[in-house]
This record gives sequence, C-alpha cells and structure tokens, in this order.
Amino acid sequence: MLLSALHRYIQNNFLDSNVFKQGNQLIGLLGNAKETKKAAIQAEQSKVLKRLLKYLKQQINRTLHFSVVVGSSQSVLSVAKSYSEATNMLKTIAAKQTGIHFLNEFYLDTFLSEQISTQAAAEFSAHYLYKLIAYDQKNQLNLLQTLASYLANHQNIAVTARKLYIHRNTLIYRIERIENILAIDITEPNIALSLQLALKFYQENELE
Repeated sequence: MLLSALHRYIQNNFLDSNVFKQGNQLIGLLGNAKETKKAAIQAEQSKVLKRLLKYLKQQINRTLHFSVVVGSSQSVLSVAKSYSEATNMLKTIAAKQTGIHFLNEFYLDTFLSEQISTQAAAEFSAHYLYKLIAYDQKNQLNLLQTLASYLANHQNIAVTARKLYIHRNTLIYRIERIENILAIDITEPNIALSLQLALKFYQENELE
C-alpha cells in the first residue's frame, strides 16, 4: 500500500525516477542529464529525497526514522555499482544515523569493508591497541577513550580536555602515559592515522 502510494507520488512529482521494493528496503533510481555537474546532481538529489522523506512521514503518520543512502551517479548499464555502494553504506552507518547520506561521507567506510576482512581488521586493531586495552582492564582505567577523543579532536589539548571534563594537565599526563604504554609518538602522522584506523576497527567490532 505504501509502495503503491509512493509510486504514484513519484510519477506525479518527479520525472525520470522510479522506485522498487526489496525486503524492507525501497530502491530508487533518480535520473539526471548526462552533462550535469556532480555537485549539481547531489544538490538536486538531496532536494528530491527531502521531499520524499517528508511525504513518507506524512503517509505513515507515526514516528519512524529513515536512513537514505545514495550511491554514485552511473549510467543505466552500471547502475549495479551504485546499488552496491549504497548497500555497503547501509552496512557501515550506525542505526542512529538517520537522514540522507551520500557516498562521499562514507567512502572510506565502504572501501574498508570491501577490502579488509574481519580477521585482518581485528589483527590490525590488536597490533596497535592490545597493550592499551590490557592496561585499562588491569588498572580499571579508560585510556582508550582518552586516545579516541584526542584523535577525534585533531590532537587539540584544549578541546579534548573540555569534552572529557578534565584539566588540560591531566590530559597531557594521560597522553604521555598512552605513548609510553604503546611505545609510540602520537604526533607522527602515520602513527596517528594507524591509531585512528585501529580504533575504528575496534569500535565496529564492539558494535557487532
């Protein structure tokens, strides 16, 4: 019933578009002129999808959360690639991340999920974080959270300390302890990147 209503709505309001149902997913094809620039395509898609989301919420008439993911623009013959990108995005985004999401937001996530096996990700994470996790467990601390926050805030002492509700000197002490435990220099770009990837793999594994 909802799908039929959505079909009618799309046919009456949007040209070069169609939608199909597969399981609990609605799969849409949005057409655009071949010469249209990428930024313009995304802006138009976002506009269309916002209208569709508004319509869906009105039709369902109850509080529901929708996640809409959009793969890259492809020719009709290559539309399977865009669908594959979108389904991989759905696997990587958290359930709470509702709204409209484009490939650029999660390209790294989808790339890693396609190229890195679960075992390889676990081994990578353990290589960089095992000693810190073991130290936290033994001493009932949460230096792993400190590390994650510090890296997420671009190694900014003031911002990280404020978000963790601790004094900046306490944070500096914790960072020095983390570096000693892991025998690393977090300011090294390659080390910082590796730690961010290790944390990402570890957090995703914890959610599974």
